[in-house]
Amino acid sequence: MAYSEKQWQEAKALFELGKSPQEIADKVGFKSRDTVNKKAIKENWEKNKILHQKAELIELEEKNSTIQEENSTMVEKLANLEDYQITILKETVESELKRKSILLSTANLSLIRKNQLLTKNKKTVIEMETIYSDEGKPLKKTPVEIEIELSPNDLKTLDEGIDKNAITLELAQRHASSQVNIQNTNAQQTKIDIDKDMILDTLKAFDDEY
Repeated sequence: MAYSEKQWQEAKALFELGKSPQEIADKVGFKSRDTVNKKAIKENWEKNKILHQKAELIELEEKNSTIQEENSTMVEKLANLEDYQITILKETVESELKRKSILLSTANLSLIRKNQLLTKNKKTVIEMETIYSDEGKPLKKTPVEIEIELSPNDLKTLDEGIDKNAITLELAQRHASSQVNIQNTNAQQTKIDIDKDMILDTLKAFDDEY
């Protein structure tokens, strides 16, 4: 029995999502699971290829649903405010969130640079190099950049700096470990951006509605 290209594409996608051959056959309308198995082997289909994207999409949709619910709740709360209160609130939120975003970006950049120094384990310093005449007489000194290994004191200073950046980024308590993961930093920044967009969208929606 011949099957359409659309059926085969659906079957392959389901296979890459981790569905069993029998589940695929039942959903797509194949005669048996052997039909799926033979095609998968022949064309070297990769099982679970897009399973991770499925999980990410579900998580994103759940977050979006939560944001929409929070947005509706915020609109209801704002309904009790006067127009002048909403205007001032909107301007204040925009101003404060902008400053917070700049602060976090600066702390994040500082954290990344400290991490690079630790990875490289070297720093650049300026030393004065003496230039001599042919007779060996010192003529003048000129600054020269050289790289040297980080000292124990340098490592301690970086450790303390990372700890301060982590506190600024709300990723650690004041006395927590200073081992900060850069990926977590970016995730925190993303969350802040989402919160910012939610608040501003809520205020805009309220303006449009009322």
